[in-house]
Amino acid sequence: MLKLQLSNGQIIEVEEGSTLLPLAQKLSDKYASPIVMGLYNGEECDLQRPLTADGTVDFVEVNNSVGMRVYVRTLLFMLIAATKKLYPDVHLEVRNSLGSALYCKDNSERKLTAEDIRSIEEYMHKMAERREPIKLLRLPKSEAIDMACAICGDDNPGPPAVLQPC
Repeated sequence: MLKLQLSNGQIIEVEEGSTLLPLAQKLSDKYASPIVMGLYNGEECDLQRPLTADGTVDFVEVNNSVGMRVYVRTLLFMLIAATKKLYPDVHLEVRNSLGSALYCKDNSERKLTAEDIRSIEEYMHKMAERREPIKLLRLPKSEAIDMACAICGDDNPGPPAVLQPC
């Protein structure tokens, strides 16, 4: 069992290899806004990362700049995953930010219509309602690049995944 000290000083015990997700869900009512990330021994930590040692735990909410960055990246991932699911021949590229907005470019021959965009938005809402998990893969950088290139290809049947180079 691992001992974790919460930001309020409380010590809890969890199984080694467990993640912060169940703890975040359990403590969510004690936070003003949704929890989007953890701080494990002072380091940013996604809620799916297995815990391997005793330490301190705190959570990052969506109501600050770091939390908003995590939230926006999750939405971008959902946008790309929903687009790929509904319109496999469309390839969106996130280009850069424009003030507080993000610019995405449709690099496909078939351009998205207003109706397509409504369908993508509806699908994203359904993903959120179903609480579809996002699988986080930790890979060596070269493997992450290879897999990202394969995901962008038209012949990839795999589930949505976030790639994080180690």
